[in-house]
Amino acid sequence: MGIVNSVRDLFRNISHMKEGLDNQSSLINDKLIELIEGVRNQTAVMNRHLTRQVDLLNEKLMLIEHKLSYQGINTESDLQEPSSSRKPGGFKAAEQSMPLMFAPKTFNTSHPDYNAHEARNFPDTIINADVNVNNLVYQALKKLREGDKIPHYQWDTILKEALEEIKTIPHANEIFERKAFMESYLKELEKKYGAFYQPGWVNMEDALFLYWVVRQLKPKTIVQTGVCNGLSSAFMMLALVKNGNEGR
Repeated sequence: MGIVNSVRDLFRNISHMKEGLDNQSSLINDKLIELIEGVRNQTAVMNRHLTRQVDLLNEKLMLIEHKLSYQGINTESDLQEPSSSRKPGGFKAAEQSMPLMFAPKTFNTSHPDYNAHEARNFPDTIINADVNVNNLVYQALKKLREGDKIPHYQWDTILKEALEEIKTIPHANEIFERKAFMESYLKELEKKYGAFYQPGWVNMEDALFLYWVVRQLKPKTIVQTGVCNGLSSAFMMLALVKNGNEGR
C-alpha cells in the first residue's frame, strides 16, 4: 500500500506540474500576443507619423520653390498661356479644331477663322469716346486713348506698375505663393493623368486690371458674384487695402 500511495502522489504531483506549465505557457502566449499587438500599433502610428511628416516636408519644399520663383515674378510670364495649351496637339490645338460656332451668336475665339470685328467684339475700343461721363474709370481710360482706341502698350506699363505696387502690400506675397502652388499641383495632375486642368480663376492680366479699376474708383463696397477660387476677389481686396482699408 505504501508503494501504491507513493505512486499516486507522484502522478498527482506530475499532474499539478503539467497544469502549472500549461498555465505558464498560456500566460507567456498572452504576453507574446500582447507584445506583438503593441509593436503593430506602434508601427502603424510611426508609419502614419512618417507619412504626415513626408507630406509636410513636400509641401514646405514646394512653397520654398514658389517663394523663390515669386521673387522674379513679372507680367510677361504671367500673361502667357499655360504651357499645357502651348504643346503641339494639346488643349489649344483641340480648341482650334472645334467648329467656329459653338451655338448661335457663340463664337469659338480659338478658331483660326475667328474675326473679332465680324463678331462685333472690339477689343481696346472706347465706344462713344467723345461723350462726357463722370465715371472715374472712364475718365482714366480716356486719358490713355489714341483716337477711339487704347494701345496695348499702355496696359503693359499700367499693369506692371500695378504689380509692383501690389508687392508692397502686406501679405500680398501669400496670394502669389498659393497661386503658384495651385498651378504646380495641377501641372502634376496633367502629367499623371494626361488631361487638361485649369485652376478656375481669371488670368493675371484681368486680375491686375480689376486691381487698377478699384484703385481708380475707390469704392466703399464691392459686390461680387460667381466667385471660383477667389483670385479676382483677392486682388480687389488688396486694392481696397491700398485705398485706405475702409472698403468692404
